[in-house]
Amino acid sequence: MADRILRPGTVLGGTYLIESRIGSGGGGIIYRARHIRLNTDVVVKQIKERVLGYLNSRSEADVLKNLKHPRLPRVYDFIEDDSAVYTVMDFIPGASMDKVMKRTARFPQKDVLRWTLQLADALAYLHSMTPPVVHSDIKPANIMLMPDGGVCLIDFNISLAFNRALRTSTGVSAGYSPPEQYHDFTSYLSKISPDGTPPPTLLKVVGPGAFGLGIDERSDIYSLGATLYHFLTGHKPQVNYGEIVPIAWYDIELSEGFRLILEKMLNLDPARRFQNGGELKKALENIREYDSEYRAYRRKERSRVLLFTGMLIAGLAMTGTGFFAMQREKTYAYNRALAQAEELIESEEWSSAEEALQEAVKKRPERIEAYRAELLRLYRSGNYEEALKYGKDILENPSYVLDNEADQYELGMILDILGNACYDTGDYASAAGCFRQAVEKCSDSAAFYRDYAAALAFAGDPEKAGEILKEAEALGLGGLSLTMTRGEISYVRGEFPEAGEDFREVLRKGDPDSPEERVMLRRALMFAADCVGREGGWGEAAELLKSWNTVPGVYSIAAEEKLAECCSRQAALLQETDPAAAAGLYEEALGIFLSLKARGMVTDVLLENTATLYEQTGRMKEAEETLLEFAELFPGDYRPYKRLALLEADVQQSLPNEQRNYGRMREYYQEAVRLFADQKEQDDAEMHVLENMIRTLEAGGWF
Repeated sequence: MADRILRPGTVLGGTYLIESRIGSGGGGIIYRARHIRLNTDVVVKQIKERVLGYLNSRSEADVLKNLKHPRLPRVYDFIEDDSAVYTVMDFIPGASMDKVMKRTARFPQKDVLRWTLQLADALAYLHSMTPPVVHSDIKPANIMLMPDGGVCLIDFNISLAFNRALRTSTGVSAGYSPPEQYHDFTSYLSKISPDGTPPPTLLKVVGPGAFGLGIDERSDIYSLGATLYHFLTGHKPQVNYGEIVPIAWYDIELSEGFRLILEKMLNLDPARRFQNGGELKKALENIREYDSEYRAYRRKERSRVLLFTGMLIAGLAMTGTGFFAMQREKTYAYNRALAQAEELIESEEWSSAEEALQEAVKKRPERIEAYRAELLRLYRSGNYEEALKYGKDILENPSYVLDNEADQYELGMILDILGNACYDTGDYASAAGCFRQAVEKCSDSAAFYRDYAAALAFAGDPEKAGEILKEAEALGLGGLSLTMTRGEISYVRGEFPEAGEDFREVLRKGDPDSPEERVMLRRALMFAADCVGREGGWGEAAELLKSWNTVPGVYSIAAEEKLAECCSRQAALLQETDPAAAAGLYEEALGIFLSLKARGMVTDVLLENTATLYEQTGRMKEAEETLLEFAELFPGDYRPYKRLALLEADVQQSLPNEQRNYGRMREYYQEAVRLFADQKEQDDAEMHVLENMIRTLEAGGWF
């Protein structure tokens, strides 16, 4: 049954006039209402259906109605009808902190420490209830900045007080929720890893067993710590716990005592956090005891004999602090520029991302992450040649230093990106070599094994590719990545129906908004169209491609070229039975190539295909002009002269015998032969056809 929606004007419980819907919180739908008799504003929260029935069977309802704390909304009433449970609370004036932060990115310690004391006092009060009341969703959106400058914690999850069993199924707020609040490790991975592969940085700081334990008071401590981190730094904590930048790295004024308290609040092990709001409140009230200067002062008071030594140490510490402060400032600037660049790459703002990465490298040239991000920028923007050149350079002439396993993984990612650039340009042997090195650097990465398997398949070794894919599965590869790679191996084996089904599944289930999945979707679209076409359905393949032409990032230039190919192939099939339809398809294909050319996408393949389509539609002059342009733009390539010779042969054969002159055809052929001798590719069936034609013409006395 869907949650009932209360419309404005509805009177709830004979007392509360619903005025408007405010929004939705972790526990249900929220309305603004008016207490009819008292003429005061209240908030009505419709609790989710899953707690229906608990209200009358538990004594917690009376406990919650008696909650009274200046930093919490007052709970006035609980109302239960046939379809829902509602709680009625104070309406808190002011603005939620998530909205305030849109105007003020971060706040000074003075303000944050004051708010922390207020919120810790509220948690100490909630956690002291019998049973303890767990908020379960502390984040900026659930903290109100009131007109007097204080804060109020709103929208605590009433349902958790009704039923403690719900503590293992509550929702999460990514970035603010601790590991134990996620339902399980798999659900967490789905938020940070498109292919379900745990990043090594994650496994270093928290293991799979920490997820799904269910929440308690300590979970509120973590969520408050994450919220304070956001207040102080202006940056929401990363969803990947392994990528959270330590607060000490930020260039902000923060006392050591407050920093140590925050670090304890954000410990990923609940046993190492403050165990409840009461412990946190006590620590804040005695914050000086967490401060190193205060502890040093107490030690000196206890032992005046060490005064001189203490002063010496303090002097040295100040010198060291200056050095480390500079290093910390550089690290902060580096991390900030890197994070900004990665966000710009995700939003495909390539030039701005390049500028941010240049700034990052300037700050910390010995760190590897910025080089990996720049290679990713070049690859994602489609500059494969630049990516290959840059990747080769940073591998052969490294400026970075590899200090730990995380750096080794970054190097593995560089090799993986370089391998993908080789793969996308059709150099499958080089791609396989890059992926093999990536696997050697990081033997526990299922994603690297997946890419290695795909490259091996196209490099001509599908059997070994299948073995490598099994290794990837053993490391946890699953989902669409497994389906995609399985399809690629089937494709190489010529199993087109099976491969096509795998590719179509990727298209059905992939997320175009995910940058990683967009890359996979681009490939899947091309392969799926090819599989459909190979089974005799080039028209159906064209329709498949057209159905994606409004999806940016997936429908690429390569997809447009593939569409033109499908139209041409379908036209060839219809040439005899439906020449009018065939002519229309040839025109459509030609229009695609001309559009690409007008947009500056001038390649050898595009020019050759354009000339062929001009010829198919009877425009021999335009075909010749295009091939001459091809020869001018790509000097040293024999193909335009080969095609010019074949074109001239067709032109002459359309003339009466007495008007034919094959002299130009022979000139084009001779130039093609001269250039063909310098080509690495030494086998071209059309060159043999031309040779035979020239011999026949010579024997017939046409020259």
